[in-house]
Amino acid sequence: QQIMMLECIIAAYTLSALSLRGARSSERQMMASGWLLSTASLAFSYSAPVQKMHPVRPLRSLFHPAVFVSIMGQAAIHVACMTYAVRMATDAMGEAKLQEVLDFHKKMKAGLTEDGDEMDTMQQLWSLWSAPFKPNLLNTVVFLVETAQMIAVLLVNYKGRPWMKGILENHPLFLSLFLCVAGVAGCAWGIVPQFNSLIHLDEFPSDE
Repeated sequence: QQIMMLECIIAAYTLSALSLRGARSSERQMMASGWLLSTASLAFSYSAPVQKMHPVRPLRSLFHPAVFVSIMGQAAIHVACMTYAVRMATDAMGEAKLQEVLDFHKKMKAGLTEDGDEMDTMQQLWSLWSAPFKPNLLNTVVFLVETAQMIAVLLVNYKGRPWMKGILENHPLFLSLFLCVAGVAGCAWGIVPQFNSLIHLDEFPSDE
């Protein structure tokens, strides 16, 4: 429940941050992060309890002061980080590039025509994958920060010892989260430029 609430807050703020600037998330980005985070969430749901029952019971109510303060504190940190990241990205892009992104999406939206033929599943996936998109710094920053925050939510709110097995003992969860962290770090540093280009990530400006 904590994880669901925090992920909804992060997703809602991310959507609003992009919408206010006329930008949006790329279909390829949503598919890539969705596959990784779905794998981690599936491994999270299959976490096993410890063999010996602990005398202290875990908190069950979201309105318990400890749980409520934890959720509000985490939400405030995530929103503050995203706000700061969006401000840095928009300042680096400037109004001219932001207007280019807005005009591009307006043209693409106006140019869409509905076809009466129904598409099968593979055709729908291919249409999403091949949808036109203009990579930009704001979208790249928001995507990387949002994905990192989703991973952090899973890591921080995992109920390990003394009730459940620790995260290092839950090998599927640990490996899936490790791959997510490695993927976000690799995209942020541009280790594989071809992959960044594949999922519509823009290059970061040089510090020089």
